[in-house]
Amino acid sequence: SFTGSPMHAYAQLLLLILAITSTTNIMVEARFRCSKRVSASYLEPTQRKEDGDLICQEVLGETSICLPTGFCSNPYHRGCLARAKSQTWVQRVLQRSTPVLRTCHSEDPPEAQARGYCRPSALEYQEIRIASQNWESAFFTTWILQILLGEVLNVPVSIETGERGKSVDFYHLDTAMDYGAAYDYKSLERGYEVKDCRNIQLLNQQSAQNSGEYLSCSHAILEVWTGNTAWIRDLQLRGIIEAAGDLGALGYQTWFVPRFTALRDPTLVTHFGIAGEENRARLAANFLRPTTWGHYCEHIAVDGCNQADAVAQRKPASSSEEELYFHPDFYTGHFRNTTQNDCGIFHNNCTGHIVDYPCGWTSFVAQQTYHLDIALESNGPEPGSNGYSYSSMVQIWAAANATKSNVMMQWWRPDALFDEYLGTDAEFIGVHLPATTQDCKEHRVDPLDRCSPDWATRVGDPRGSCGESPYPLAKLVGTAIKELSENPAVPPALHSPAYRTIQKFQISDLQM
Repeated sequence: SFTGSPMHAYAQLLLLILAITSTTNIMVEARFRCSKRVSASYLEPTQRKEDGDLICQEVLGETSICLPTGFCSNPYHRGCLARAKSQTWVQRVLQRSTPVLRTCHSEDPPEAQARGYCRPSALEYQEIRIASQNWESAFFTTWILQILLGEVLNVPVSIETGERGKSVDFYHLDTAMDYGAAYDYKSLERGYEVKDCRNIQLLNQQSAQNSGEYLSCSHAILEVWTGNTAWIRDLQLRGIIEAAGDLGALGYQTWFVPRFTALRDPTLVTHFGIAGEENRARLAANFLRPTTWGHYCEHIAVDGCNQADAVAQRKPASSSEEELYFHPDFYTGHFRNTTQNDCGIFHNNCTGHIVDYPCGWTSFVAQQTYHLDIALESNGPEPGSNGYSYSSMVQIWAAANATKSNVMMQWWRPDALFDEYLGTDAEFIGVHLPATTQDCKEHRVDPLDRCSPDWATRVGDPRGSCGESPYPLAKLVGTAIKELSENPAVPPALHSPAYRTIQKFQISDLQM
């Protein structure tokens, strides 16, 4: 129970959770180093563990220690609200005189309860599992709901990434923040079929021993963007989900350039200044192709990065490092002039580069560039879309900032990366595209056709090439949640608050 009206108390609590999560290095940086790390598999012993612990405690608080991996432990492993500076506020809002301890969930280590990391659900509420999506604003929204349910309402909540071995659990001991699958509708179908996703997790543990298929399972997906209406309608007609709910935030996506690019040439931030054959060579000269660390050392560096230069301090130490477009300590990133940029040879089809999304995400870049006659194309490694993964896109923007190279990228807000660069010379500046109309929206390329091998299908109808306007983000709530929360065999007074909480949960784009 709360002091005052429930909605007022909820607003107070949400404000507190937002304040904690938005000012926390651990959740913005994902991991904080406490020892020098050369690669994912090699740790350089340059200091005593006690020194590493001190680094963690100075940055993240007294409960964080330096783990053998070379990273600090998660100071919120026992809970978020228990670490709030204003414990008086927390206790007043929750009407509790003792610190809040989170509720254990099925992916906690077996010894978590015995070690005092968490407590069992006092009323034995069924565990709820939320699909995380694979971008940071969706992570943050999921975490807020995990904190609210797990620490305030005593409901166990686990997070589904859609891929084996990956985690974005807010309470994970080493602060894992892995990018899994987006729009994992199969997980909702399994949640509907089995109800209790812990049963699927047991099957996954068994199949992992035999390299079997990973089966995802969830009861809800937060932050669903437009372009997925066909899938949503199908799930709803089959009774797997309720009607899509309003998350409360407005989403907006377009092409962006860094502020320093806009200042160099303001004509680059409007389609009037970049469309047409007369602008082809200018786009090709301004927007070069991003280069991975491995490609730079193998094909561009004079001595293969055996010695440090202005771009790379050393060779990549692993295959995962070879694929990076930026490393904060060892690789600034590099943008190169490729044959696609060479208008001297390819007069009529040279192009500049634009960073597009991977398949599975909603993007109309190919349709827009083709029909607006803008000589930009994406040449990333993602199959189908020639786009880039989320982590690669983050690295490319960081590389552009480090080298002050021009870059054009499809991106969105609200998102943590957008806010991270706000007020800097690499701030995201939107490119003005033709105004959105209803007719244009009706002629957009279907997301399922966006990665078609047929080019004509991918670029679609010229009437669908306008820009995008802000639209409400949705949340998908599985019908299984209501069954788990409001079992008729259980007295109403003992029903889980999970269903009604998720159903009513909203967050604005500014809060996000």
